[in-house]
Amino acid sequence: MRLQKWAWLLLPIAVARGGSLPAWNVLDNPAFDHFYNLEYDQALAGFVAAAAKHPESATIRNHIAQTILYREMFREGMLQTEMLSSSNSFLKMPKLKMSAADQSQFTAAIQCAIELAQSRLKDNPDDADALYALGVSYDFARAVQLHRA
Repeated sequence: MRLQKWAWLLLPIAVARGGSLPAWNVLDNPAFDHFYNLEYDQALAGFVAAAAKHPESATIRNHIAQTILYREMFREGMLQTEMLSSSNSFLKMPKLKMSAADQSQFTAAIQCAIELAQSRLKDNPDDADALYALGVSYDFARAVQLHRA
């Protein structure tokens, strides 16, 4: 009986918090399981499917770009732990070589993310999610620009 009293007291808090949860919960997306298990092709397919379901999301477009970037870095051996040792061998590696198809898909995802974020910022210049997505997009674009051949 005492537990039920606490549950009724906590119910309004739970309902209030529910309104602030993101519409697209990353923990429920299996694409992240694939991404963190280095299964980049499956992760990419999952993020592309999520983008089709949420066409307004700049964040998902950034996940697509990130997956392409990490897949290429993994293929080139840039994600090995010894790359981040005191010898800075990561900095001495040859530049990243993306295929034309990967480069095109990466660029399209970044451009779409930037456009979506900027559109949201026109409506609300203080939109923290849009500002963050825009910053991530610019970071990915800059990273590929610096590290490709």
